[in-house]
Amino acid sequence: MSDPSISIVVPFYNADDTISATLESVVRQSFSNFEVIVIDDGSQNEAVEIISKWRKENESYLQEKSIELFCCRFNNAGPSVARNRGIERSRGKYIAFLDADDHWSIDKLQAQFLFLEQNPTVGLVYSFTHCVDAQNNFFRPGSLRSPGVGASLELLMQNYLDNGSSPMVRRSVLAEIGNFPPQLRLAEDWDLWLRIAECYPIAAIPVPQVNYQVSRYSSSANTQHLGRDSRKTIERALRRRKVSSQMENQRNFIRVARARSLANLYEFLYFQTFSGAIRRRNIPRAFLYLFQALKYDSALRKDWKMVGRAIAKVICLSLLPNRVAQKVLNILGKANTVHSEMLSYIDTDVKGRT
Repeated sequence: MSDPSISIVVPFYNADDTISATLESVVRQSFSNFEVIVIDDGSQNEAVEIISKWRKENESYLQEKSIELFCCRFNNAGPSVARNRGIERSRGKYIAFLDADDHWSIDKLQAQFLFLEQNPTVGLVYSFTHCVDAQNNFFRPGSLRSPGVGASLELLMQNYLDNGSSPMVRRSVLAEIGNFPPQLRLAEDWDLWLRIAECYPIAAIPVPQVNYQVSRYSSSANTQHLGRDSRKTIERALRRRKVSSQMENQRNFIRVARARSLANLYEFLYFQTFSGAIRRRNIPRAFLYLFQALKYDSALRKDWKMVGRAIAKVICLSLLPNRVAQKVLNILGKANTVHSEMLSYIDTDVKGRT
């Protein structure tokens, strides 16, 4: 059989409740010339058996569409290594990634494949995202943002690709740029997208084609680790820019970009602390995120009403029973939703607020 046009890499870890629906969204694509490589990253359940059973139940359809499905099992090494193992086993001209609890619209592969075929200089194309709950019900949009003229700098200040299930990348680009950084367990996809955007144009299919599941148990819910690895990603990108720039005005520009990037990161982490099921042990950390956001964002420091509501939210939820805290915050007006307001301070214009 000839090599497929697209290889789809699905890292899998203890996702037995969601993997069947995820695979269903893949094999029902309007595009058919692809292979699916599931990498079981040391799951504690019988992932290979679950996928084998699913394959038997759908064998006739897979044969009809000439879709090859592989499942390989390894010791747990994290999402970067799992994706890299999938890349090593892939054969497609283009490579797409899909987490084991996310879903694609039926036309996602077709739209991205045609775009890359028609735009040979583009290294990566992504689609817009909708965030959904565990029942695949919509509850908020993703960034819904297309790259501007300074795509790599904008991407440094905000990961507007939203997640690792959105992009399709040229194999030749990965061969040149490298794969996912194994030292990062979170923000590892952002690191790779940044390295690609620094060397190649990136583009968007401006239509939501990815349903990204946000769960209280997902890795992105761990704000402490997310903040640590995101900051590493920012600093790695800034070092690359600093090495390639010798002009003093450019170095000043990089310092401003660093402040804006970190302000955006900590404003997002404050939002993330309260955006799902609230874990009381994480709430005090929101003080740190707010302090860091104030440190790097002078415009936020001037909005003392919003800062007051943000502080009140942390204090109430730290000290009071949840129901009592909610009543107090409602009395304070917008304090209950101040974490969502914080997103309005995320800014990718490096000449803007600093």
